[in-house]
Amino acid sequence: MSDWSLISRILDIYELTKNDRYYIHQGLGWNIQYNFDMIANSTTYLAFETGEPEIHATSRRVKAIGLDNQLIDVRITTLKNATIDVLGNNISNRVFNGDLNLNNSIELSMYDETTTIADEGTEAPFSSRMRADRRQAAQEFITNEYILRKNNFRVLKFENLGDGSVEIEYASSGYQEEEL
Repeated sequence: MSDWSLISRILDIYELTKNDRYYIHQGLGWNIQYNFDMIANSTTYLAFETGEPEIHATSRRVKAIGLDNQLIDVRITTLKNATIDVLGNNISNRVFNGDLNLNNSIELSMYDETTTIADEGTEAPFSSRMRADRRQAAQEFITNEYILRKNNFRVLKFENLGDGSVEIEYASSGYQEEEL
């Protein structure tokens, strides 16, 4: 193995070992926190738009809180190649830099539950169903990192399959790749 290929391999391993903390300290870590209500037997969508830098998602947590003392039954589906009919309200202010000392330079836009879809495309991993007795249910959806497609949309579909209204608490985090 030549010296150059050894150095290249060491740099590749270094890139793979960076964690969220590294990116937060570089001003590239991001977090999202957003809450919305769903009535019984309804479907809503959240849309996320990426720019040129690679956006990595490292965790997603969804919590459903029952508002009507009914059983909770919520399905969350990650959609690939969904065709957006109408983008909802831009709520990109919910995407914030992990370093609160910095302005938000993360190239990830978010659109609220008024988003409508013409075609759902296909279901991606990181989808699941939550059921619980009456008060609340929560689930982690991403346990391994994935990269969102550049200059594209990712859509999350929320289905309230229960007989009561629920409040959805959505939280996600990740980082934006460094531009060299």
